[in-house]
Amino acid sequence: MLFAIGGISATSGNNDRSKAVDRGDVQDLLDGFHGTWERTLGSQDIDAARRSVLSRGAYTQFRFQLPPMESLARCLCLFGDDPRFGDPLFEEDKMRDMLGVTLLRFLYLGLAMYTFAIARDGRVGRSELLNDCGAEIFAPDSAEHSLGVIDRWLAAPADALADIGRRETPDPSDLWGFNPLFERPIVAIGGDYVVPCPGAILQRLSPQGLLFVVRDSLSAEPNPRRAFRAFTQRLGSRFEAYIGEQLRLLEHATVTPEISYEGGKLGVDYIVETPEVVLLVEVKAIAPTLATRAGRFLEDGDVATKIRKACDQIAETAGLLESRHEAFPSLNGRPVRGLVVTRDPYYLLDAPFFDDAREPMSVPTTFIGSHELERVLPSLMHDAACGARLLDVLPNDLGSVGRSLRDLPQGLNPLLSEVFDENFTLPLAADSALV
Repeated sequence: MLFAIGGISATSGNNDRSKAVDRGDVQDLLDGFHGTWERTLGSQDIDAARRSVLSRGAYTQFRFQLPPMESLARCLCLFGDDPRFGDPLFEEDKMRDMLGVTLLRFLYLGLAMYTFAIARDGRVGRSELLNDCGAEIFAPDSAEHSLGVIDRWLAAPADALADIGRRETPDPSDLWGFNPLFERPIVAIGGDYVVPCPGAILQRLSPQGLLFVVRDSLSAEPNPRRAFRAFTQRLGSRFEAYIGEQLRLLEHATVTPEISYEGGKLGVDYIVETPEVVLLVEVKAIAPTLATRAGRFLEDGDVATKIRKACDQIAETAGLLESRHEAFPSLNGRPVRGLVVTRDPYYLLDAPFFDDAREPMSVPTTFIGSHELERVLPSLMHDAACGARLLDVLPNDLGSVGRSLRDLPQGLNPLLSEVFDENFTLPLAADSALV
């Protein structure tokens, strides 16, 4: 709620200047956050209205429920140089030039600001960060240089946020629309950094947040669109390798990477075999578009197009298995299920009033975000009956799309824990003067 109200204050703070703002005004906005009646709910197409309202609510709120450790570690896996996940997206010097610091230092700075904001009730004095204590925290870079990186990628003056918000919000009465704090979660006011919602800093440090940081940094390239397209292709390859490493945590499953057949045709990204089931896995380094997050995906075609493409790829490989193609494993009477793993989650696909965004499939398929796969693997990785447990939670209905493995216990992912522990320590000592 405070994140949404911070965005409103940045964009529309000068709309009503008849009196000084007090806590009662803030409370009215909080009440409005819960009580706002969506105009679309009065339309004749009630299903479209529900999609719109629930999509915007889900994509605004659910992202704040994801654990920060996994997201930070995943950023290092995807954007870093760990050879397990393929070639790096950029050479280390190039990444440092783009961000102003190394990738690890960039994430560390953001995590430090997140911790400062919580410790100091959302307000941190710039002068405090420049003192001896701040110098110790920001080493080996200088405090001045580190704050320059924060000013470039995480913070913006209130006037700049207002300009961005008003440019993206043509209707001044649309208080709950575009929120400029998504890209600049820290507000520079006078000599202070003000953070309405510390959790928003973690969103900027997520893989999706970093994608936009890279996009903006590539704007100085001679051909920015071509440079960004090449970057996203490399990110897709690295994400595919990353999911492969996650799947190989299953000790009692055979994981076969993408099979090439008949002169260069390709099967699904991974085939996971257990005695109970054959799981066809498609990996997509995609995230919901703005239209999808706003509930307008029927007009945009984002969800239907991506579901159809992934399901077609799974169906083609399933057909090859069923026809006993020599390049592919034998089914031996086992059922086939599909699993699509996206970099960022697509919410609400299993809601009944989303049916017209989907098409019937030939293989029962589940769509999940990478974070959900990461969280359920610990309960399956040492289990000899992992296939039976997966088969029990995966749908067998061809008319719908599954969206969750929520019935499986969740735990701390060992791969991400290893990456996090090797790279991060607490950004503030317990006795820090800033705390």
